[in-house]
Amino acid sequence: MGGNINRKGRIRYSRPRKMTQLILPGDPLFYRTLYQSLPPNWRQVAAATGGEFTFIVRPGSDVMEPVSQAEARDYLNSGEYEAREAEIIEADADWMVF
Repeated sequence: MGGNINRKGRIRYSRPRKMTQLILPGDPLFYRTLYQSLPPNWRQVAAATGGEFTFIVRPGSDVMEPVSQAEARDYLNSGEYEAREAEIIEADADWMVF
């Protein structure tokens, strides 16, 4: 325990700080934690689009991204959605037990 000397010359001990665990990819809590919070810039996107926005997850990423409706249409029509869907199906197949 660390201590400081207060104004009266007495040692004042502080409580040890609680350690925060780092949750990394591969840990079951990683994705649960990741998807419980919104991306940091979602409010700016919402304000810029007048509230007309949605969240997408691009292929090769596991992070939600807020985008305008036009960007969402591009995501759906460009093949990115199908690529992301294929990644999800492949990941699910890895977890399936036969």
